[in-house]
Amino acid sequence: MGEQVFQGATVVGLKFSSGIVIAGERRMTYGSYIQSSNAKKVFLLNDRMAIGAAGTVGDLQNIIRLLKEEMRYYEGEVKGKMKVRSAAKLLSNILYSLKVFPAMAEFVLGGIENGSPVLAVLDPVGSVLEDDFVAVGSGGSISIGIIEELYKPGLSESEAIDIAVKAVKQGIRRDALSGGDIDYVVVTKEKSYEGKARL
Repeated sequence: MGEQVFQGATVVGLKFSSGIVIAGERRMTYGSYIQSSNAKKVFLLNDRMAIGAAGTVGDLQNIIRLLKEEMRYYEGEVKGKMKVRSAAKLLSNILYSLKVFPAMAEFVLGGIENGSPVLAVLDPVGSVLEDDFVAVGSGGSISIGIIEELYKPGLSESEAIDIAVKAVKQGIRRDALSGGDIDYVVVTKEKSYEGKARL
């Protein structure tokens, strides 16, 4: 994803042997002004899926709220759980529907599907790309270098969390639009939870 001025954030995602981790910092800026150091950017969608976003906080909050409502409606209608790739396609459709006035946000979506980890990145107009690791936001181009250096297939859960936190910390160090504490979410076959790391 190309770096854009409005996407002040560092958010990363990684697959590991039994799940995914998504991590991000909490700074919210308006130009060069820091509006808040408490803007959460990573969330559990349910017990098998998580999302992270970089960009204008209002856009990402509203799109995530809409995605949750659409998922809840779908699951109520079909009486079954939505798969990760289906949620990514749904989010893609939401973003594409806004392409005339695109949402100022990029998304990382991941979870467990058929017992295996799935991780996807979506740009503001809805393109969906799956990968083993991703980074978005103004600090993404910095943090991706850390992940590329340390990532290997079959990482343990603790190794993946450590790499994700290190990558976000590097984004914070080098990107003035990123800062604050670091949140992360983990989804595995057995569990899902939120955590926090301090600088």
